[in-house]
Amino acid sequence: MRAALARVAEGGYAEAVIRMMILLARARGGVRRSRLARSNALLTTEAPFAAMTPAGRQALIREQTVIASMAQDEALAALPKLLPRVAERRRAMAAVEGWPAPKPSWARRRNPCWRNSARRWA
Repeated sequence: MRAALARVAEGGYAEAVIRMMILLARARGGVRRSRLARSNALLTTEAPFAAMTPAGRQALIREQTVIASMAQDEALAALPKLLPRVAERRRAMAAVEGWPAPKPSWARRRNPCWRNSARRWA
C-alpha cells in the first residue's frame, strides 16, 4: 500500500484514466452493472489497455484504487502531472466522460471532479 501511495504522481495516460474512473465511481457512490460493460470495452479494446495482459490491468486497477481511496485529494491533484500535454488530457477526459453514465451538461458542471478538472485543464 505504501509503495502505491509513493507513486501518486507517477504514471501516464493509463494510470490517469483508471484513476479518473475510480474517482468518478466514488463520487457517484458506485457503478451500475450496465456501466461495467463500458469500462470492460474501454479496458480491453482501447490503447494502451488492449496491449496489457489481464494481470497487468488488474495490477494497475488495484494500485490506482489504493491511491484514489487513500489519498483522494493528492490523486486528483496529480492528474495534470500524469497528463502533461493538453492532447492527452482531452483524450483522457473523452475516454471517461461517458463512462459512468452519460449525464446532462448541467450535472457535469455540478460534479466537483469534472468542474475542478475542467477549470484546471482549460
